[in-house]
Amino acid sequence: IKEQLRLVIETIKERQESELINNPDYGLLANVADAQRISTLTGAPTPDDLDDLLTKVWKEPAFFLTHPLGIAAFGRECTRRGVPPPTISLFGSQFLTWRGIPLIPSDKVPVNDGKTSIILLRVGDKRQ
Repeated sequence: IKEQLRLVIETIKERQESELINNPDYGLLANVADAQRISTLTGAPTPDDLDDLLTKVWKEPAFFLTHPLGIAAFGRECTRRGVPPPTISLFGSQFLTWRGIPLIPSDKVPVNDGKTSIILLRVGDKRQ
């Protein structure tokens, strides 16, 4: 019973994470103002694209959130340009960063036709 309860709780938390990102009423992706959205200049996200996103959320951004495929595409683009992104250790794991801001993977950020979103978040009441 203990294992079943753990699995149920894990499933509920996974669903909550998905809803927080994707719900059409209150999810992060559905509630980004059009003025805060950018599109990539080419195909894969580039350092220039993330810099443009940083200009939109300039007041103490905490992290980028995207699908692991988006992080991989960004890393390849950085390497192709000769500016490999540094990494940082968080929670015992290594994460790519851009301008000191970590790129956190979430498989809950959808990938459609090979395209995904990158969300730049500010967190905490004091940073509003």
